[in-house]
Amino acid sequence: MDKKRTQGTSEVNKLIGVYNKLVRDVYPLQQREFRNNPYHNASHIRDVVNSASKLAILEGMFRDSIPYWLVKIGALVHEIGFLKSPKDHEGTGRRIMKNMLPMMGCNETYTRVISNMIPPTKMPQKPRNPLQRILCDADVRNLGGEDFFEKGKLVRKELENSGIKMDDQKWYESSLKILNEHNYHTESARILGDEGKEKNRKELEKMLRGDGEKSRIIKGQGVLKYVKSQRAGLSGHLYGAYPKI
Repeated sequence: MDKKRTQGTSEVNKLIGVYNKLVRDVYPLQQREFRNNPYHNASHIRDVVNSASKLAILEGMFRDSIPYWLVKIGALVHEIGFLKSPKDHEGTGRRIMKNMLPMMGCNETYTRVISNMIPPTKMPQKPRNPLQRILCDADVRNLGGEDFFEKGKLVRKELENSGIKMDDQKWYESSLKILNEHNYHTESARILGDEGKEKNRKELEKMLRGDGEKSRIIKGQGVLKYVKSQRAGLSGHLYGAYPKI
């Protein structure tokens, strides 16, 4: 029993070492290269690491367990494909990590598990195991968050920067379609996010009719002024404040 516990601790320590190397060598690269992305940037990565870590615990994982650190590593690198191109960045990210993780000291099994966590985050999400389900839910926790509309503005800006532009009507319709078709994959995310997601869905429906509170304010103030006016009143992210990476 003690031998198994020692082996487990050794494996966890190796994964913590891999995580720390990624924080030291790869996260700064993502900070620098993603700084012009309105949404898919270092702030989003911190958010997903935070959310995935908390969801992992709520789903029964311990902080000193192998699955917990596999999830945390997956969250830290899930957008790394953007280093090459936004197009199919999930598939690109998987290929990058299959090559990079062994150089960080990750064994073949853990390399495969972490790399395979990235493609299912592509919308519509298709996770196949508990680790993938946690990462997928963490990646879109804002769908049920109080910052849904603020984050949506950043996504919209990023799409516009890539040449994809929509008028308000089409943007609201697209956002509503995502909410209607999306389901959280873990019980913990459903408990934490479904109520907020329904609230956001109803507000979008009002905005499409032109009688939503946010629709009236946005038309009167402009989107940027509205977002700034709301920041002070936000109660924080669904899963809490950002941790230190």
